[in-house]
Amino acid sequence: NACEKAAEAVAVCTEALEYGASLPKEAGLAMYMRRLRLSKAHALFSLGDFSGAAREMEVDSAHETLAIRLKFLAECYVRSRQWNKALAIANRIVQHSPNDYSFRLLRAQIYAGMNQPKKAIDDLSQCLQLKKFTVSNTGLGPMDVLAEREVRVLRASMYDKLGKKELAQKDRAAVKAANDRTYKETVFRTRP
Repeated sequence: NACEKAAEAVAVCTEALEYGASLPKEAGLAMYMRRLRLSKAHALFSLGDFSGAAREMEVDSAHETLAIRLKFLAECYVRSRQWNKALAIANRIVQHSPNDYSFRLLRAQIYAGMNQPKKAIDDLSQCLQLKKFTVSNTGLGPMDVLAEREVRVLRASMYDKLGKKELAQKDRAAVKAANDRTYKETVFRTRP
């Protein structure tokens, strides 16, 4: 995976998982098997086999406690358009970490994919509160501007679906203002 040879990673992980399945079960082996399934899932994801990646992650998902791995599983479900499964995982990680911006954004994206704009707007509004974005804020770093943009653009499209054109326009205006500020604050260097 580190060498960006996803097909080879899938083959190696598959062979190692098959070998590991033939060994006596013990705690140390279970840990390595879990790592191998995660590596295989990442390789499959890189290859665009999102359902295959999800299948690898599902093996451990019932007992999974690491939210970052569950988020990856939800992203696999999103990419393979398995919305109900994605929502179940997203609800689980948001319930565990209600103030985590990235988990709320993921769930909002799932609601948007499920054509549930009101629920998506609720989570997107919570994202803005968690990150404390404001239209008049100056000096936002480029990553914050991108995060704000992602949230506001999606929320604007959800407002459009509900026929709330004014609110959609406010979000679009906020995105434009943030982009303009970032552009004005950028130091441009020219070659002599």
